[in-house]
Amino acid sequence: MEGRVYVTPGRAEAGRTVFLENRFNQCHSVQGVGGRLAPDLAGRKRQWGLTDFAAAMWNKAPAMVEAMDELAMSAAKLGGGEMADLVAYLYYVELLRRAG
Repeated sequence: MEGRVYVTPGRAEAGRTVFLENRFNQCHSVQGVGGRLAPDLAGRKRQWGLTDFAAAMWNKAPAMVEAMDELAMSAAKLGGGEMADLVAYLYYVELLRRAG
């Protein structure tokens, strides 16, 4: 693909919907609400940048896929807009680092 690709900034409330509809809350909790198989995503002491988040997802993918197989869950297939919304939600719950 040539040229620039633009992604509209995500919307946190839509990202919350993506989080719930894809059942990410079965493993992860947010502010204590949700699953306990994986870390709570809200207000962590170490906030991540986007690169940290991408690296964690990449590095933990094999273990996540294995856990999902045990729960008979299929991997989510998110489009660019859905991923932008999910990132906005994770920023809102303070998983991702606030700039400035």
